[in-house]
Amino acid sequence: MGFERITVNPDRMGGVPCIRRLRIPVATVVGLVAQGLIEARIVTEYPDLEVGDIHQTLAFAAAVVDERSCRCLPVLEEVLPALSMSKTGWRLRSGHPAGRSTTSSTRNSR
Repeated sequence: MGFERITVNPDRMGGVPCIRRLRIPVATVVGLVAQGLIEARIVTEYPDLEVGDIHQTLAFAAAVVDERSCRCLPVLEEVLPALSMSKTGWRLRSGHPAGRSTTSSTRNSR
């Protein structure tokens, strides 16, 4: 599965994975789902989101934490070297050549 709705931009939100170049981090949506909010409520609270964004956000989160499979390996190979941990969470390392976004087109070319 590609993650064309998930982008990483060092100039937005400190480089954390966001949804469709919006200023809505993946972690925010995962947190809302974890709190028990249903899709309809999330898209009401965040009108720029689509239900497909929520589904892909959860799939992305599952792939990142999936220890039993290498399905997310291309994503991790591209994103993790560019990240560093700070007091406030993961951030894109300044000057890293990860580019402006992480899209399926770059991952699917491998």
